[in-house]
Amino acid sequence: MKIRMPIAVLLCSLSLVTCTPAPSEGGREILIRLGTKQFGVGFDPEEVRIANVDKIRIVFRNDVDPTWQMSHSVAIAVPGREQALIASLRHLPGDDHATHAALRGSPDILAMTGSLEPGQSEAIEFHPPGPGTYEYVCLVPGHADRLKMVGRLIVGQPVATR
Repeated sequence: MKIRMPIAVLLCSLSLVTCTPAPSEGGREILIRLGTKQFGVGFDPEEVRIANVDKIRIVFRNDVDPTWQMSHSVAIAVPGREQALIASLRHLPGDDHATHAALRGSPDILAMTGSLEPGQSEAIEFHPPGPGTYEYVCLVPGHADRLKMVGRLIVGQPVATR
């Protein structure tokens, strides 16, 4: 007996993005799994497209090879404030944990993780103010500004199917 699966379900199951819309108190929510490139600096995936939802939960895992001993984090920037956030990183302490502590509660950030060592993960949640593009950046000093560790979360755009 063959089981037929809609193409969108198949595509979601094959990607790093877990497309699991679920009802929530205010409407729909979605879970996104976000990681890092195994060798070096970068998010995997660098771009995520989802339908418009009320709540987004991101599980971020630092997948860097442990021998690199490189910490990473993820912060969702307020639309239009991405460059201000990245520029502010140049003026903060050079220590990962001090930088993250200084940025907690920033008006430029919708949600953020702490600084995570290789193999560690953390979940964050936020309510997008509406459809649009939300950049996610690594707050570890030098990663977003110098090494361009930035990705895009596009809300309100359905995932294309082929």
